[in-house]
Parts: sequence; C-alpha cells; structure tokens
Amino acid sequence: MKNKRFLIVDDSTSMRHIVKKILKKHVAQCDLLEADDGKDAINTLLTEKVDVIITDLAMSGMDGIELVKQARQLENGKFIPIIILSAETDETIAQSRKYGVTAWISKPFTEDDFMKVIRKVTSLKEGGQPP
Repeated sequence: MKNKRFLIVDDSTSMRHIVKKILKKHVAQCDLLEADDGKDAINTLLTEKVDVIITDLAMSGMDGIELVKQARQLENGKFIPIIILSAETDETIAQSRKYGVTAWISKPFTEDDFMKVIRKVTSLKEGGQPP
C-alpha cells in the first residue's frame, strides 16, 4: 500500500511540528514533507508527488492564497486536496474557495477536528487506514 504524502506549509516551525505529530499519530502510512512558505511549497510540488497540501494562510513571502492559485496551475497540482489552517474570517474562507481550496480548519483546532477534515479529504478511515 502506498503512503499518503502530505506537504505541510507554514512559516511557524512549531505549527508544522504540531501538524506532523497529529498526522504521525493518526495516519498509519504517511510521508511528511515541509515548506516554510508558499514559494518553497511550489518548488516542492515541481519535484515531488504530493497527495494533500496543508497550508497556513498568512505567511511572509508567498501566502496561502497565492500558493493555492499557483498550485492549481501546475499539472500535478490541479486536483490535489488543499486544506487551509487559519484563524481568518468567513469572508476570507469564502474568497479562498473560489481559488480551489478544498477544506478549511480554523485555528485553534482540536486533534479530533483536524483529523475529521483529513479523513474527509483523503477518504481515510478511523485509525488512518485507506477505505
């Protein structure tokens, strides 16, 4: 069985660590890639196959919305589920959806809330197994 490959994009090292810890705990087989901003994430997408992108919205350099726009223009980024992690407003959420955001997780979040969205987007069952 193939590992799910997650790209975690956040300019906060501690937030990337939290996301990685949750995924390692709940997803049976996964590879975790990291990027500290949107530009770094795009460079990763140009060289790596990724199954899911989890990104912060507000980052220095290239923000999450610009990352979504550029990822959707790449051949291997058109259909990747993209999840935004942010404490932004409903208006920002609505705006992000028009650019191709798949799901939104509001900060602060619980481990259960985070994994509900991950399971929905990736079709993983409880315990991290594929369906």
